[in-house]
Amino acid sequence: MRNGYHERTTDFGIRLSGAALCGIAYWALRSLAHMHLTASPGWPAFALAALGFLCASLGSAFVMLGRHILDDVEISARWASSSTRAQRDAVSCKPHDPGDDRFGARDPVQARAASQMAVGGRAEESAGAILPASVN
Repeated sequence: MRNGYHERTTDFGIRLSGAALCGIAYWALRSLAHMHLTASPGWPAFALAALGFLCASLGSAFVMLGRHILDDVEISARWASSSTRAQRDAVSCKPHDPGDDRFGARDPVQARAASQMAVGGRAEESAGAILPASVN
């Protein structure tokens, strides 16, 4: 069972730290604006600009999202690493469907191009073999 008090305090703490980061960003960018910069500003100007940008970005995200910044998100199979896929497949325990390959094995044109590329053919040869003569 979740404790609502801890969720609220976590949410409030993250949002409060976001507001503090926004305050730091305001201070850094205000200090940068009051500097009399020459043609080549030194490292303090760049440091203040970087600090202002980072604090404003993180602070606004913390203020808007609160504790939801810690939520898990599902990554599509295309972008998941092999270890993530292995963990997901181990949990789901469903059989592998060869029709869901990334080369689209259900489409005969794509399957032919994929097999030619796997054999060692160049991509241009594969594309030329499957495209109509009017396109070549």
